[in-house]
Amino acid sequence: MKFLLATPLLLLALVSLGAWAADATLISFGSHGCHYDDGSVVPAEEGGCPLKIEKEFNWFYLSKERIELAAPLLIVKGRSGFLACGYINADTCNDTGEACAIVSGVNTHDDMLKALVKAVSKDATELGIKVGMTGEEAIELMR
Repeated sequence: MKFLLATPLLLLALVSLGAWAADATLISFGSHGCHYDDGSVVPAEEGGCPLKIEKEFNWFYLSKERIELAAPLLIVKGRSGFLACGYINADTCNDTGEACAIVSGVNTHDDMLKALVKAVSKDATELGIKVGMTGEEAIELMR
């Protein structure tokens, strides 16, 4: 196990570096690759870093709703619209004049962020939301 200095705030994380740097300590990382204290670099094109740190999603100004059914009914509501699971119909949102983006195959609100948008209402299209973008991209446009 090697130690990694992850941020200027001295966040320490325990990392198993495996075969990439058997005798070196990872000192920095980024989209360009990993830099080790022995001077070696593993470029991003060759797999980048053995550690991927995901930024936690900011739910500020969003409300999450979950109704337990056979599969959960999930909604994330922003100021100008909402992201919903497949229980919701975009055509109904067209009739009510609401901006909505629909994702499917999700069981949690975090799953909704990674899922691809399958349908959008007319009002959502006017906000720039498109089929094929991620739920996270869609909800950011409705935040």
